[in-house]
Amino acid sequence: MTAASGSPPPASSPRCPICERRPPDEAEFLRFRPFCSQRCQQVDLMRWIDGRYAIVQELQIEEEQPADENGVD
Repeated sequence: MTAASGSPPPASSPRCPICERRPPDEAEFLRFRPFCSQRCQQVDLMRWIDGRYAIVQELQIEEEQPADENGVD
């Protein structure tokens, strides 16, 4: 059974990764998760666009294998 719109989010709902608040109600929680609001969602997007976030991992380049082991295409 789900709670009606306007009700508080579940006590176990995660905190917003931007402002660390819990969403004001369940509808907001479901609409913008994992963020508490559209504002926090936009802040996160702008951080990606500005390059403040980065996935840092060395690329592993694999050597190409011939299409056929016998040398025949």
